[in-house]
Amino acid sequence: MQLAGGIGMLIGKPHIFMLFIGALLSGCSGSKNNVSVQPPEEAWWVSKQFTALEDNIHETPLVDINKDWKLVSILSTKYLEAHLSEAQYTNIQNSPLSPSVEANLDGLPGMETLFVGVFESYSGATGRFIAIKQDRKIIKYFTHSGMAGYSSVYLDGDKLRWYKCMECNDFDVILWSQGKYVLQ
Repeated sequence: MQLAGGIGMLIGKPHIFMLFIGALLSGCSGSKNNVSVQPPEEAWWVSKQFTALEDNIHETPLVDINKDWKLVSILSTKYLEAHLSEAQYTNIQNSPLSPSVEANLDGLPGMETLFVGVFESYSGATGRFIAIKQDRKIIKYFTHSGMAGYSSVYLDGDKLRWYKCMECNDFDVILWSQGKYVLQ
């Protein structure tokens, strides 16, 4: 014979409590499978590709600059505004980097205009370029083969930094050395 509220009642309570906790935990573990984890988005300036559209640079035929270039696009402010989303273009506007800059790297009278763009060759190769223009003539350019993507410039004293990423600390330096423009 068992009395009401006796030992029999105490033995049953922990079992019911454990069953309740087990049900609660199994319900929680099942919800883990319903959560989807999104991979982080890649920065647009790393993945964005631009299309080369023109057969000249500032009215100079490409054949006079590089015989292998079929088309180019200068990544001017106007071009970028037309080919980027509003948020992407705002990134450009808020950055100290620019698609072009006026400088006097050679120390001679007259300023050079340095600007960036993308190219496509007749062989189908693509890439980025930076050109140096003086007195309406392209006097030097440098290329980076691969994706026809974003690049920009930043004037740092007598050196120009050529960035291919907006938030990376990786850049090439263009400067005047021993009577010529060099890329370091």
